Amino acid sequence: MRTTRKWYAVCLIGTVAAILLPPSALMAQVQPEATTSNRKIEEIIVYGRQPGPPMWKVSRGEHVLWLFGVLLPLPENMQWESDKVAAVIAQSQEYLSIKMPEQRIPLNPFKLVRAYRLAVSLTMNPGGATLADVVPENMYARFAALQAQYPVRDFEKMRPYFAAEALHGNAVRANHLTNDSDVEKRIERLICQNGAIKKTEIHFGPDYLDYEFLKSEGDRLLDDASSTEELVCFEASLASIETDVEGMKYRADAWARGYVDEIRYYQEYPDQYGACLQVFKSIGDVQALMQQTDAEWMVAAERALANNVSTFALLPMDQLIKPDGLLEQLRVRGFAIVEP
Repeated sequence: MRTTRKWYAVCLIGTVAAILLPPSALMAQVQPEATTSNRKIEEIIVYGRQPGPPMWKVSRGEHVLWLFGVLLPLPENMQWESDKVAAVIAQSQEYLSIKMPEQRIPLNPFKLVRAYRLAVSLTMNPGGATLADVVPENMYARFAALQAQYPVRDFEKMRPYFAAEALHGNAVRANHLTNDSDVEKRIERLICQNGAIKKTEIHFGPDYLDYEFLKSEGDRLLDDASSTEELVCFEASLASIETDVEGMKYRADAWARGYVDEIRYYQEYPDQYGACLQVFKSIGDVQALMQQTDAEWMVAAERALANNVSTFALLPMDQLIKPDGLLEQLRVRGFAIVEP
């Protein structure tokens, strides 16, 4: 997995974004004193070492699968306590992970320039249309107001998806949050310390996305993307930036301190991730690929629970708390679940 909140972000858009945008320029939110269920969300930025995120225990008999939920964005420079996770990994026989395609940026300077130009062209609206031409007037006015606060370079001709992602990335960084945290890197280091652990990767899509992929598949895949879903993504991104930055900080604080109930409590926020995920689902067979990945992960999890005393796996936090997530699917299959 690359970044968990981009668990399914594959094919063209991920490759273009990797070439065009810095790593943390892919998501965000804003506005003080956001509330839900009469609860006021104070401005929270987590600094220093925290108790550490929780783990879910899935078991059948003496065999256990430990699920670590990753949440993004997180505060910059946050340190979380990893001793509990390290102890679980040290005693585990297998590690399950989702293997996203690696994004290869050309090392040859001439090919890199060509890749950059191609990526730029693919982010633009067809026929030279501007952003103002393709989004409703009221949405464009909202974008323009936020753009003045979190400037996006050369946004005028961008497709709505890319304009929204760039704006989100700028808002994230401006509010001292990041989608480029070291959580998964820390996990990988702990995995490497257990030399005997078996690593099982569920591959999502091709092994590599590169310049040749952009060149051969770019136009076709973007033509498949639903313009309607792009507008839904665009609007959800604006709403998220307008209303949810303090909520994001609140959820990050709850994650760092291991307060799962607090994460569940604050779920009435604009689902920018879910809305923009629909853009991917509208491209070719991506939705079927996503379903296949979930099914393969479930097979690997059931096999690990049958064969190992202890198994460790990473999942996006929403897969652990949403009603139809992978954790709930394990519960339906009869496994015992102990929630943190």
